[in-house]
Amino acid sequence: MQVYNDKNNDYYSSDLLRKNKPVLKKRPSVFKIILVIFLITLTGVLVINNIIVINQLVKTNYELEKEYKFIKSINETLIAEINNKTSYEKIIPIAEAHLGMKKLSATQVIWFELRNNK
Repeated sequence: MQVYNDKNNDYYSSDLLRKNKPVLKKRPSVFKIILVIFLITLTGVLVINNIIVINQLVKTNYELEKEYKFIKSINETLIAEINNKTSYEKIIPIAEAHLGMKKLSATQVIWFELRNNK
């Protein structure tokens, strides 16, 4: 069978014409599929690991903050106790009774300056 080509005014035999082959869908290789699955799994593991580590850090931070507040309250209590015990109302009777100390009168106070001669 002969076919006429309008562009070149040629006749072609049907034996010479190439037949259309059915289009085959390209399947992805098994290696690529396994690689994609591996990367998705690795990403998932890393995300879950980050979540676990962050939760542990938050828990540790909470415990340390709780301990800090407890120690701070003890420290404030001790400061208040020290201020109470070092007040003049507590020290003067103890100094007079147990140590035999007496308050200075205004005539007993002497002021002097030290000069540093280098």
